[in-house]
Amino acid sequence: MSLSRDENHGRCERTLPASEFVSEEPVQLVLSAVDTGISLVRVEFKSDLDGDECILSGFLTALSYIGDMMFPQPFDRMTFGQYTMILRVEAPFLFCYVFSGSAVQASRRLCEFIKVLRENTPLLNSLKNTIAFGIVDKAAKSSIKEIATRIFGGPR
Repeated sequence: MSLSRDENHGRCERTLPASEFVSEEPVQLVLSAVDTGISLVRVEFKSDLDGDECILSGFLTALSYIGDMMFPQPFDRMTFGQYTMILRVEAPFLFCYVFSGSAVQASRRLCEFIKVLRENTPLLNSLKNTIAFGIVDKAAKSSIKEIATRIFGGPR
């Protein structure tokens, strides 16, 4: 089973000239269940931000839900001081990438991460089992962290 593309959130197809890409500094990647807020994976690239993983995941799910209910377009980006969060919903998942710097390259990397995950059926099934049954596959979680490190860059 593959991820369905939600047209309101599907912004991965846009392309921009290479001259418009300015590097970003990855801080965190959070993957959670969009309907329940259950945290599935959290990858920290930088230890600037600290907080409870479950609270963060619930907060992101609530933001996504409120945005969908109140606004014609969903929340896709928020800025908190020097940090920017990009949110993408690919049901049943909510992806949040926290970074500092330019959003152009950050958005491109998040789309690449989602594409790689979408193409990996065993990993998707493991994540869906975590949502459905609460079964955490530590090998799958480790694989996702490796993919994230390859795409976004290692800890800094």
